[in-house]
Amino acid sequence: SRKVDEILVVDDGSTDGTVRIVERHADKIKLLPQAHAGPAAARNRGIRFASGEHIALLDADDIMLPDRIGLQAARLDDNPEIDIILGNQILFRQGETPSEVAASADIRSRTRPGFLPSAALIRRSTFETHGAFPEDQQIGDFVQWLKKAQQAGCRYSVLDVPVVLRRVHQSSLSRSAGPGYANLVAAIRKQGKGNLR
Repeated sequence: SRKVDEILVVDDGSTDGTVRIVERHADKIKLLPQAHAGPAAARNRGIRFASGEHIALLDADDIMLPDRIGLQAARLDDNPEIDIILGNQILFRQGETPSEVAASADIRSRTRPGFLPSAALIRRSTFETHGAFPEDQQIGDFVQWLKKAQQAGCRYSVLDVPVVLRRVHQSSLSRSAGPGYANLVAAIRKQGKGNLR
């Protein structure tokens, strides 16, 4: 619903044919290859090369919904005091197609608040003020960064609409995060009660 300025794909040392696929779309997508360094390092590299005012993150497992950029960018445009716009996530399992998920009778039970990179649209200035994602963490780097930024005065808003389909499978990094990850998200949500909705 809103044209993006650019699409950057950071290939974090993949072995699954990502590079060949992206190269077929070289006229529309910029490829940023690197030796495997983890999700936070990949995000940070993409942010360094991005030229836009707003940064939309998307992890390799996830699928952005068509209205995501338009909805989130409009909220940022209308609220200059807000630094980050989050949206909801809809969980789906490996093997399910997006159309199957959309037609699912239990769509409400699959919907969760999106405290994850793929549900965030972030002003570039937020990274300039609060720094990059912590590259020493393989799991939870986004929520750790968000908590630190929030404590330093960063403000976020949550759209009560789905913006991303989040793929859940056994090898997902977040599945191995354990209760610590959930507790951190809960702390951010509690601390963020005063943020705009």
